[in-house]
Amino acid sequence: MSGVPADALCIGAVRRALAAWLHILPFDDACRADVVLAVYEAMANVVDHAYLDTDGVGTMQISVTFSMDDGTLDVTVADLGQWKLPVHNALRGNGLRLVAALSTSSTVDRSPAGTTVRARWSSTAPPRPEPAFH
Repeated sequence: MSGVPADALCIGAVRRALAAWLHILPFDDACRADVVLAVYEAMANVVDHAYLDTDGVGTMQISVTFSMDDGTLDVTVADLGQWKLPVHNALRGNGLRLVAALSTSSTVDRSPAGTTVRARWSSTAPPRPEPAFH
């Protein structure tokens, strides 16, 4: 999807569409939940960081592909903005770490032309261990 508005309402709609589409793929419920949360975090980063110095709403490009050959799901979320840190808040700042923790692999590329977050999941990877709560 190209030209998706970097707006909180739009990313909610994309999240719901992605969640519905993932049910046709060979991933378990936990992995599907990880994908939805990680992609939402990447999109929220665009909303929160990419276009802070502009009037109006910027856009993002979202690509989601699944390879039947090797069972991998690749997601790319890219913006054309300039990365800006919002006012410091100790409860924030974990979105990209969360993307990395929830995916099989991920990268973040920042340049003057924008930021691109790529994440991959493998349907053949062993399940991520559940956290232990005490």
